[in-house]
Amino acid sequence: MSGNLIPLPSYAKDTASELGADAQAVTLGGLTPVGGDATNELSFLFLDAFINVRAMPNSVAVRLHADTPAEFVQKVAETHHFTSGLALFNDAVVVKSQQNCGCADEHARDYAVIGCVEPAPQHDAFACTSGNDVSLAAILEMTLNNGRLLIMGRRLGPRTGDPREFKDFDNLWFAFHRQLRHTVRFIARCVNAKDEAFARAFPNPFISSTFESCVETATDMTAGGAAYNFASISGRGLATAADSLGALKRFVYDENRFTMDEMLEALASNFRGREKMRRFLWSNTPRYGADNPEADAMAARVAALFCDEVARCKAWRPGCRFRPGFFSYGMHVHDGMLLGATPDGRRAGEPVSNSISPVNGAETAGPTGVFLSVARINHENVTNGGSLNMKFSPSLFSAEEGRGKFIAMLRAYFLAGGMHVQCNAVDNETLRDAQKNPDRHRGLVVRVSGYSACFTDLGKSIQDEIIARTEMRG
Repeated sequence: MSGNLIPLPSYAKDTASELGADAQAVTLGGLTPVGGDATNELSFLFLDAFINVRAMPNSVAVRLHADTPAEFVQKVAETHHFTSGLALFNDAVVVKSQQNCGCADEHARDYAVIGCVEPAPQHDAFACTSGNDVSLAAILEMTLNNGRLLIMGRRLGPRTGDPREFKDFDNLWFAFHRQLRHTVRFIARCVNAKDEAFARAFPNPFISSTFESCVETATDMTAGGAAYNFASISGRGLATAADSLGALKRFVYDENRFTMDEMLEALASNFRGREKMRRFLWSNTPRYGADNPEADAMAARVAALFCDEVARCKAWRPGCRFRPGFFSYGMHVHDGMLLGATPDGRRAGEPVSNSISPVNGAETAGPTGVFLSVARINHENVTNGGSLNMKFSPSLFSAEEGRGKFIAMLRAYFLAGGMHVQCNAVDNETLRDAQKNPDRHRGLVVRVSGYSACFTDLGKSIQDEIIARTEMRG
């Protein structure tokens, strides 16, 4: 791509520490390759160590299934009384997702979590789970501007038409689909170019020697020697894109409350002189994360479209498959800085939604509403993992009754088809005090997106986004 460099907005300087630096993700519990329970004494000891070190420096994933011992689930809930950071995975869904991308049953059951939230079989797998991303909110912005991103001032996507001329929502959806397909395939070509370059110029015989299939076939891992070969593309800002599409469908096409011309002018001006319109959109848009079937259906539709387009991409390595995921590392804050206003009432420059989570403030039906909404996405097709971030008051985990309520909600969420959740057990009063008095809170650990970090080490814009997440009280 050519052209002048686009300087980041002045407030981008606050985001320097938003990315994780975990050396090794640890996976506990779950199923054995033959389907038995893998929980043992060491699983409990790891949770004790997790409490002692306050989740740093490693991300810790806990696999749960129908036969996980009740005392281990209770121990998992108890850890939230001491620190945040555990990522909880539903084996019933994750195992099926790994089978859906070609893993044998015994290898699908024997998965571990890579990096943030990406499951992959431990057996002979070159997973390549991260680093290739698509901003779904940017896809929508290009849809509304005939392929252009506003801050770039030039066309990056195909010409899909002037939205003022779209007769109905189906026309808008078709344009969104074309923009998404174009961007996903462009990213896939970039991934393939990188993979070919590594195979030709940077083979890795040392690590390849740890793969049985590489040794048996005398083929380097970079050339497709492993039994399981994956590439990945992640989607960011799912809820912002889905809620915005829902707002357009309801208020422009179904109810004719605003014309498309009025909507586009408001977005281009960042709602300048249209604050009443912005507040209406922010307050009345059907919201994913609030147990709203209309909004949840839109989020599930966007997620399914993205997963299907990623899975259709052709990989360069022999036997390789592209896998879709929904996690954002913290880059959803950067995405928002580079995007204009959105039809759900979000202002230009503000963060977009993180990972597979709802928009901050959308969780008006409480934690059960969030769980019900997220479970309506088909997570079995999210083969590279998705990150649901939630924030609970520490009081929920301080007594056995509260922990029991959390466990009940978690079981219901997993039974409904949810794949993952990770919780910050911290109140906003503590977070705000940590911003003002960092020396008092050096050990305060939070989940940012898929990874854990010390809150006081994060840039202010990331801290503000975590504070803006809804604090659930049970």
